[in-house]
Amino acid sequence: GRIHTSAATVAELPAKTPVYQPVSVHAWAKAIGAEVSWVTKPKKLRLANAFAEVIFEAGRREVLVNGVRVFLGDAPQPGKRTLTISPIDRDRLLLPLLAPHQFGPRQPVRTIVLDAGHGGKDKGKTNTDLGVHEKDLALDLVRRVQARLEARGYRVVLTRKDDSFIELGDRPARANAVDADLFLSIHLNATVAPTVNGVENYALTPQYQRSTASDKS
Repeated sequence: GRIHTSAATVAELPAKTPVYQPVSVHAWAKAIGAEVSWVTKPKKLRLANAFAEVIFEAGRREVLVNGVRVFLGDAPQPGKRTLTISPIDRDRLLLPLLAPHQFGPRQPVRTIVLDAGHGGKDKGKTNTDLGVHEKDLALDLVRRVQARLEARGYRVVLTRKDDSFIELGDRPARANAVDADLFLSIHLNATVAPTVNGVENYALTPQYQRSTASDKS
């Protein structure tokens, strides 16, 4: 599909947000042949099969998928002898992980657009001790990823090849222009907490769900 960043106009939006019926984790587990058990009844629930393990907790959008923190669009809620989840989370996030065999063959990824975050007048974060800017590290990392992907036969396009400034809206527009199968924007985030490390992956929020940037649980 195409990559868009502009918000829909009021005229394009539905009259009201559709009401979705919550999904029983126990019932869904039976439907996909997964095991379900309480970790801490009635608060925390474990769902697992040969593909993945998911730990749900009532009232928390954060779940553990094979030990990795993943954020749902909506927090699981207590149900009748179970927890319930949003059908959007089930279909858009969890089903591909727990039942990939239910999906037909997909068009292979051929063209990948790599977007080095920031650039030009936008330096991003700065490491004052080393005197380096995020924009430069992002470009260096993108070039390294490009070389590895091209060695595997992918067509790779960069949104910027040098220290230039590109408006946010122009970045996905360049991906659309080359009919990209995948658009990846690479950044290097900063934190003052010494115990925080690793990789963060952000994806577009599914329609009718709020972003993980929301301060609501």
